[in-house]
Amino acid sequence: MQADRAALNAGDIRPCSWWSQIIIAAWFGLVAGLGEVAVRCACYLLRAEHLFYNEHFLWMTPAAETLLFSGGGIAVAAMLRPLFPQDASTILVTVLSFLAALGIAMSSGAMYAWCALLLAAGLAWRLGSLARRRPRWFPAFCRATIPLAAGTALSLAAVVFGWQWRQDAQAPAAGVRSGPRLPNVLLVVLDTVRADALSVYAAGGATTPCLDALARRALVFDSALAPCSWTLPSHASFLTGRYPCELSVGWYRGLDDRRPTLAEVLGGRGFATAGFVGNTKYCPRTSGLQRGFGHYEDFPFGWGEILRHSVFVQILERKLGGFGCLGVDDELGRKPARQVTDGFLRWLNDCGSRPFFAFLNYYDAHAPYLPSTLPDRQESLTDDEKATLRELAEAEGTECLPQAGFLRQCYLAKVGELDAELRRLTGELERRGLLQDTLLIITADHGEQFGEHGLFSHGNSLYRPAVHVPLVIAWPRRITEGRRCTTPVSLRDLPATILDAVGLAGQNPLPGRSFRPQDDGSLAYNEGPIYAVLTPHASANRLGKSSGAEDSMWACLDQGVYLIRGTDGTLHAFDFLRDPHETRDVLRAPEYAGRIEAARRSLARYP
Repeated sequence: MQADRAALNAGDIRPCSWWSQIIIAAWFGLVAGLGEVAVRCACYLLRAEHLFYNEHFLWMTPAAETLLFSGGGIAVAAMLRPLFPQDASTILVTVLSFLAALGIAMSSGAMYAWCALLLAAGLAWRLGSLARRRPRWFPAFCRATIPLAAGTALSLAAVVFGWQWRQDAQAPAAGVRSGPRLPNVLLVVLDTVRADALSVYAAGGATTPCLDALARRALVFDSALAPCSWTLPSHASFLTGRYPCELSVGWYRGLDDRRPTLAEVLGGRGFATAGFVGNTKYCPRTSGLQRGFGHYEDFPFGWGEILRHSVFVQILERKLGGFGCLGVDDELGRKPARQVTDGFLRWLNDCGSRPFFAFLNYYDAHAPYLPSTLPDRQESLTDDEKATLRELAEAEGTECLPQAGFLRQCYLAKVGELDAELRRLTGELERRGLLQDTLLIITADHGEQFGEHGLFSHGNSLYRPAVHVPLVIAWPRRITEGRRCTTPVSLRDLPATILDAVGLAGQNPLPGRSFRPQDDGSLAYNEGPIYAVLTPHASANRLGKSSGAEDSMWACLDQGVYLIRGTDGTLHAFDFLRDPHETRDVLRAPEYAGRIEAARRSLARYP
């Protein structure tokens, strides 16, 4: 270090060696990564986009760019040294400075591409000229300052790990409860699984032998309604017992700490609590869903997750529609169900004798639906089919209509793969002797659309395919087995039901009505309207014309009539029980007039 500083002052530096060129490449990677971190932090603060990042981006971004720049720099240097022995370092500095400046400029997501290119070209020209005029100075400068850049990245890593450790340490300690041992509670959310995607609910659904067998010894709800048609509001409702309109959640807002959560309540009653999520976009700890959990696992650690934080990898993934050409079929950093289950089972080893409340989110059925095989032909998808799925996952519009059947087929194949993971999960619980004393709830946060009403994906309507979800509750010897309930229920009432089932109804600070079956098998769930609400994303609104972010769609299920009010006030009504495919709008049908008016009055409570 001292020798490099002296050389900087004296101008007497040895010729640029292979090692010096590697140092230059790594230096540019660190500087590019730290610059991207600074720009992204500014953007997150200005736009409040705090849901879409892994807090480890603070060190993963410099790590990713260092790996890419070092590898690329070595390759460029290897090509240049034989061709341009005198100017190899100058060209290397010019190329790397152009890429570093381009990455920093593009990381904001707000700069036009041509502006970023011009800015990067200008900076590269200046640094290249400097390296050409002072060929011995620039390598010494990189060697002298790279420890500072690396130390900064390591300090950021220490800050993140320290913050997470402090959060976990501050999680509410499990309370001590006297009396009989409380049962375990396991809430499994199948992200993006509509009810009729399962053979438990429809003949045309995916073949799900595990769920079929479980349903024969469980209580199956035929008309369970999610409180919203996309992930975060539904999960927030599951954990607080409140409709999304009562919470802080939105497309760019997480769950705040104004409302108590189910994890906090159960943790205070002696439960060990933990969450394991596959949906790292809307369920990470920065979304607020982790509040009250003593242990929470979101983003996976691995090379895919690290490289995903490079702006160049992100751009290439968008432009190429993924990295199928490199044999990487799914999204980089995507967390499969097996990893979620493995994390839960590892945590169980340290759970001890306390009852547990665990929340598992499986994300595998979410687009782009890349199954290992298709059931009807028992073979893998072709590269062209995989590319089509990745492309259509981004489209979500009318261009998907010609491929609706293929999309649904691949989706059902992914649902079938989830069933296999459920078999592994329940089998392991049974092997450990835990299943008999576990209240197991399997449901979904929302459904998925495949051309119904001309729509695809979710989060853009409140039609039945987007909000009608499965709900299977199993508890050996405690719940009447093999029974189906046709009474419509709202998953907003999950917390009240769970606390009632484990004997804590009298200590329940959460709102909602319990739909736990009574000892005689009857359902003590008060008849009344249940609701779903959606504040459409600016790019996702399809039902009505939203004039602003505060306009919301509302739906009300009351007396068998499902009434939807769009953001512009337009109404649609369907017979929820007799018309599951919503083929007939009964808004003006005389025989439904009384029930529609009652549902309309119910919706009038929510402007």
